[in-house]
Amino acid sequence: MQFLFGVLGLTLVALALQFNGLYGQDAHEYLRQSLAFRSVLSGHFFNITEQGSLDFAPGYPFLGALFQVFNLPAIFSLQAISILAAGISLLLLERLLIVLSPGTTRLSRLAFIGLLCLGAPLFIRAGICSMSDSLGLALALAALLSGLKSLEIRSIREILYFAFFTSAAISVRYAMAALLLPLVIVFLLLMVQKKQWLSVLASGMIGISVFMVFSVLKNGVGLNLFQHSLVSQWSLLNLFKASFENINGHISYLVINLLYIIFYPILHPGFCILLPGLLLLFKKTDIHLPAKKILAACLLCYLLLLGGIAHQNLRYLLPAYTLWLLLLFPAWDRFFAYGGYFFKKTTYGVLLAVFFCQIAGAVWFIKPIIARNHLEINTANTLKMTLKSDDTLYAFDLDIALKTYLPELKHVNLWSNRYDSFEIGAYILFNEQRLAAQWAGKNPMLNWEHLQEHYVLHPVLTLQDGWVLYKIRNE
Repeated sequence: MQFLFGVLGLTLVALALQFNGLYGQDAHEYLRQSLAFRSVLSGHFFNITEQGSLDFAPGYPFLGALFQVFNLPAIFSLQAISILAAGISLLLLERLLIVLSPGTTRLSRLAFIGLLCLGAPLFIRAGICSMSDSLGLALALAALLSGLKSLEIRSIREILYFAFFTSAAISVRYAMAALLLPLVIVFLLLMVQKKQWLSVLASGMIGISVFMVFSVLKNGVGLNLFQHSLVSQWSLLNLFKASFENINGHISYLVINLLYIIFYPILHPGFCILLPGLLLLFKKTDIHLPAKKILAACLLCYLLLLGGIAHQNLRYLLPAYTLWLLLLFPAWDRFFAYGGYFFKKTTYGVLLAVFFCQIAGAVWFIKPIIARNHLEINTANTLKMTLKSDDTLYAFDLDIALKTYLPELKHVNLWSNRYDSFEIGAYILFNEQRLAAQWAGKNPMLNWEHLQEHYVLHPVLTLQDGWVLYKIRNE
């Protein structure tokens, strides 16, 4: 029921917002790679290893390519995968609650999942966006479920499922390696202790097979977690920093990384405002089971990875929030059972208030991505009426989206290289006010400053949000 409710609800949200799942550079890069994999599966050549591929795990775009084999549009396929994965995550979350908290009522579990997971603004956002977050979460939960069930019933089949889902989760989101590492270590220690060498061999072969498939398809590029631009700068010192300079330019955040990983998953309104209250009802006995101690270790390991990265992104915290839900469910169950019995009106009043706050939060957090999506589409539609198919367009930030909607143009990215000369008669799309601070001293601004100094930029169009289209002249 929760699967169908989640899929139907997220589909209606996407349709009501007229949102195709694409916003920002990441979503469009996933689309490009999915089209590349589809071309490879059809026996044609496509440049999968273009600039930017190293930072993207191949699993999500590859699954999108498989959907396209059945003649489904690429853009539709990627968003459909996110929606379906979100529905599966809800189903798996209940299965995990049954394993971790047996004896609880289904009504308590469904109310918990509906309010604190499906109702979380960032879960909704992940479910309708063409990003790997939703699929990565679903596969990680599948790995946790099979792994914890195997520890309980000692099933070889569940061990093999765990190996497959772990490999698949890492192939979709590299960061899942940190989240699942404690459980992998527990399995290895148990199998070595019991001399289950056949299980070790079979699990290893499954994991290697998954990675080999992607390695062949992607020419061996982009499968190394340590090649990721953010992970390569990982440092414990980043826990105590709030300002960073990396491939994303100069960025300053409100709090240092240590406070970000500790407080944001439980206090940020992008998740659920009820979670801090559940902490007050938490008891030490809630994590006395070995399985819950393993989950706590998974949470700690994952947060440590995020804390050492020179970047903060609420998207990355969704798996951490989900693990918090698994650990805090006993506190919810006490609140739901005793509150519903002794203080029914007050309890239901609190839940109703939380529900409306969740709706307001969802509107607040989804609004920027819808605005960005509409900006990209509207800009592309405007440029389509102005530029010819053989025109050259220099751009940054919006250029990845414009490649999706205007593939016939010759696109030149202002971030990847410094240019000493520019094509006369070409066009440049730029937003100096938006980009100046973050990209000071970086290629986008250095190229822009070089253009202003050596060329005449004739304004052609003023677009929304401060974007301007210029024509490059030499006088």
